[in-house]
Amino acid sequence: MVPKAKANIEVQESNAILTITLSRPDRLNILDLETRKEILRVLETYESNREIRCLLLTARGEVFSAGADIRYLLSLDDKTSREYALFVRSFLTYVESYPKPVVGAVNGTAVGGGLELLLVLDMVVASSEARFGQTELNVGLIPGGGGSQRLPRLIGVRKAKEMIYTGGLLSAEEALRLGLVNIVVEKERLMEEALSVCERVRSKSPMALKLAKRAINSALSTSLQDGLAFESELYSKILSSRDAKGLGHSWRSGNRSTLEMGLANRSRGATLTVLGSDPRRSVKESAVRVSRDDGRYLLVQSLYEVLDHREVHVPRLGICNYGRGANRGFRIDQWSAEENCH
Repeated sequence: MVPKAKANIEVQESNAILTITLSRPDRLNILDLETRKEILRVLETYESNREIRCLLLTARGEVFSAGADIRYLLSLDDKTSREYALFVRSFLTYVESYPKPVVGAVNGTAVGGGLELLLVLDMVVASSEARFGQTELNVGLIPGGGGSQRLPRLIGVRKAKEMIYTGGLLSAEEALRLGLVNIVVEKERLMEEALSVCERVRSKSPMALKLAKRAINSALSTSLQDGLAFESELYSKILSSRDAKGLGHSWRSGNRSTLEMGLANRSRGATLTVLGSDPRRSVKESAVRVSRDDGRYLLVQSLYEVLDHREVHVPRLGICNYGRGANRGFRIDQWSAEENCH
């Protein structure tokens, strides 16, 4: 689809993914007031659009974003500086709490407000040539878009202080090691990989994604006990939702494709076959056999009874005899009673 051009950004819809591209490379893709407002208007327009399941934010040129327009900042007086600071805070909080997943694709350098924008995204894919810095002190300022608050929470207080105090830049590999980005790829594969992430995300239940995001975000501002209570509240909400009821109906009717989506998360190569008698067995009788490429298998106990109008959950609660490890890429072969896995 042809991008919809605006003054400072481009917007493109394709395969349920909305791509927003900062498109002023000649000005280092600065996040001036008008650019932020353009992004805000686009986000508000698509917030309730059910056709769009994931957003991708990227930029043209060799720089992702150099942050705020310094010349504009220097022109502010007491009143307008407060108004600007409040707007930036409100804008970034809105992006952070946006009900759809937002993925970043970083093509080059992201500093100052450019990095602060990345801090509120859900996931970030970076080019191996990307660089990251919280550089406001280099021009006599301090972070004004959450850099002093979100960065320490993400990478640790001491490293955040080093970045902010020195104004230095992190390489893509160091950003990956610190958890500032999720994936680093060669520059020519950046958009391919970022779109692949969006594809995997958009296949999930929109409601589940929205509630999971709310739960995770709340962990940054609440105590553990308050967070657990909030998670339980959201969990009970989705258990009674149409999404969960639909999955329960599919389980009872043996709809294999929907079961694969709910239980195997549609992971590459994952298959599920319902065997034997009534699959609505107790947690002590039911298990999932997961085969690995090397021919061995592990057993994963079901955590909840499969009841009417309940979502079927198959967490990796226990493993028989084969040690521990992530089950990414494993193949779910069958659902059956297993007496030797406790």
